[in-house]
Amino acid sequence: MRRGFWSSWTGWFRPWIHALEINGLRDWRENRLTIALSKRCAVPLISGGDRHGREPNATLNLTNATTFGEIAREVRRGRSQVVLIPQYRGPLGLRIIENFTEIVSEAPDHGLGWTHWTQRVFRRCDDGHVRSLHTMCKAKPPMTLRAVTSTFRMLSHRRIRPALGWAMPQSRELV
Repeated sequence: MRRGFWSSWTGWFRPWIHALEINGLRDWRENRLTIALSKRCAVPLISGGDRHGREPNATLNLTNATTFGEIAREVRRGRSQVVLIPQYRGPLGLRIIENFTEIVSEAPDHGLGWTHWTQRVFRRCDDGHVRSLHTMCKAKPPMTLRAVTSTFRMLSHRRIRPALGWAMPQSRELV
């Protein structure tokens, strides 16, 4: 992109942009571009990712803060330290499969008792009410969803995962 765009971006929007995110479910090329943009625009870098499972994200922020408000203040002051945990070196596709599999797995310790994944997926219906997939499908999701979730569970099985990881491209370059 042209240098003029970044000058405009920095000048116009910088007061409202507190940080840029590198994401544990994005490839290294994309995250590397985000790191470069963070440096160019003097915006702190934070970790992020769409984690809906129980395993930590592949990118984490290190902090001594004890509340979200304290973390936000640190970031707004330009302080943020990101670490990539070892799983980030593994194949992105495998991380995505494992994340999805965690989402659609049982959660026996769920605080609201929503142990089956269909109890944790919601949709705003045409009548304006929000309902769980469990309620809408009378506890049995459509065959296509059952096929997709079964496929992902099979792909992330402890005996299949090593072969799948071997067959997928690895993250080759990390800073």
